[in-house]
Amino acid sequence: MKRTGNFTSRAIREDISGNADMMTSYSREILFREKERGRLCDEGKLWPLLQNIFIRSTPEDLRKIYGVDEGIEGLFLRQWREAHGLDDFIGRCVCARYTRAHIRRRLVYILLGLNRWEVIGALRQGVPYVRVLAFNAKGRELLRECRSDVKIITRLSEAEGRTGKFFAGVEFKASQLYELLLEKPDMKRETNKVLQFP
Repeated sequence: MKRTGNFTSRAIREDISGNADMMTSYSREILFREKERGRLCDEGKLWPLLQNIFIRSTPEDLRKIYGVDEGIEGLFLRQWREAHGLDDFIGRCVCARYTRAHIRRRLVYILLGLNRWEVIGALRQGVPYVRVLAFNAKGRELLRECRSDVKIITRLSEAEGRTGKFFAGVEFKASQLYELLLEKPDMKRETNKVLQFP
């Protein structure tokens, strides 16, 4: 799906706080409702978690993480002590070689502890499943058509095989990490999700 406009996470956060006017009223309503329910994440809460990892890590430790290579581990370990928060840290690391998005992805890999060789091995096996988060009538129709081509799951517990269970485990850890960033975390939310699929 082609991205139109400036729909970055930063732009959306600014729009929610009233500094921009780029979202449809429908989208803004959903986000404000989620904000009122304490379901919008505060990425700043990641900073102490990352600091803890950097305190106890050597460059060799970080190089064991998937995607942490080409010297980015040294950059992280040099910059974190001077930074005044996550955004400042990322800004200090951005350069011609590493974009903001590249750095943010590596930080998530570090937070999840994604072992380089486990991820590479799992990726070689191919996509083990497609996880459906929601669908409308048209989506239901498309899912019926592709059901024979790919394993479709609606809950992580439905993942099968070693590779499927590996990716489901990563996905579960990522959702738990996200919950930690919310004003009102629900650590059981992922395990309670049920999506009826015909």
